[in-house]
Amino acid sequence: MMLLLIEVPSMSQTEKGKFILGGDTKLSFASAKVNKGTEYYETGSSKVQSFEFTPQFGFFPVKDLAFGLGLRYSYDNSTVYSIEYKSSSFYLMPYFQLYFGNSNVKPFLFASAGIGTGTNVETGYNSSW
Repeated sequence: MMLLLIEVPSMSQTEKGKFILGGDTKLSFASAKVNKGTEYYETGSSKVQSFEFTPQFGFFPVKDLAFGLGLRYSYDNSTVYSIEYKSSSFYLMPYFQLYFGNSNVKPFLFASAGIGTGTNVETGYNSSW
C-alpha cells in the first residue's frame, strides 16, 4: 500500500490578482453486438468513440470571484451496422466561479455559457434519409 501526503500552505489561492488554470477531458469507447432476431437481417455491431477537451483560464479581479474563458472541443464517432455518424464541435465559453467560506478547501458556484460551431456527417447505407 502506498500513501501520498501533500502539505497545503495556509495562503489563499482565491485572492485578488491571482490566476486560475483548469479544465477537464473525457475519452470513451463502447462496442456492442446487435441481433435483429430474424432470418432476413444479419447480426451486426455498433461502436461509439467520443473525446472532449476543455481547458479553462481565469483571473480573480476580487477575492473569491474568478472570471475566465474556456474552450471546448468535442468529437463523436458512432457506427451502427454500415452507417457511420460523425460530429465535432468547438465552443468559446466565458465563465464565472464564486468561492464560499474561509477554510483552505472552499465550495464554489460555477456558471458558464458559450457560443460555438459544429458539424454532423452521416455516411453509409440510406444516409440520405
